[in-house]
Amino acid sequence: SFLWFKPNIAETVLKLFFYYSCKKKTYPKDLPTISVVLIFMNEALSIILRAITSIINRTPAHLLKEIILVDDYSSNDDLKGPLETQIKNYNAKHPGLLKIVRHERRQGLTQARISGWEASTADVVAILDAHIELNRLFIHFGRAEPILSRIKEDRTVIISPVFDNIRFDDFELLRYSVAADGFDWALWCLYEPLPDEWYALKDETAPVRSPWREVLHPCDLWLQAHISGSC
Repeated sequence: SFLWFKPNIAETVLKLFFYYSCKKKTYPKDLPTISVVLIFMNEALSIILRAITSIINRTPAHLLKEIILVDDYSSNDDLKGPLETQIKNYNAKHPGLLKIVRHERRQGLTQARISGWEASTADVVAILDAHIELNRLFIHFGRAEPILSRIKEDRTVIISPVFDNIRFDDFELLRYSVAADGFDWALWCLYEPLPDEWYALKDETAPVRSPWREVLHPCDLWLQAHISGSC
């Protein structure tokens, strides 16, 4: 867990990937608030702390209403008392920001997501795995803002931003290109080429319609309620 305490650890490890057209984007000031849900089961404590720290440091405070941890009945000891201590430390600096939901038995990935959604109180909820880390682009050019702006335009959309890969052994960030998601008959995820209509826009930041593979998916809390929490 020492990684959490190293100053600016994420800035020293993660590269900055962005499109220069991001600099030209402007967003409304009256954006909806967001709840970030992190789900885990026997995740390394240091990884969870890195995720929490990056979310706090790289999301505008006025937009981030809460971070909700959902523990699907972990057995690791450091995810009990030690995690509770870290939550208290975070909340001492950011009162009421962190909450934790603990399952009393293993209920699986889908129910963990639903539990996080049920505990959320912001306008928008983003449900993520706990082994993520926000890129510096969140603070340099904003990433919460384009997500929330798109949902503000149409509350029926579910956003799946491009996310890069962090190598497990050295935490090097590997860039992933913009692509539509898909899957084969064995249900393996595939990256599909983008349609000609998207290229015709000549805007690398333009949204593209895509199947949704439930890795990172901010959507309106109202929408989640209307699809029975199946987000």
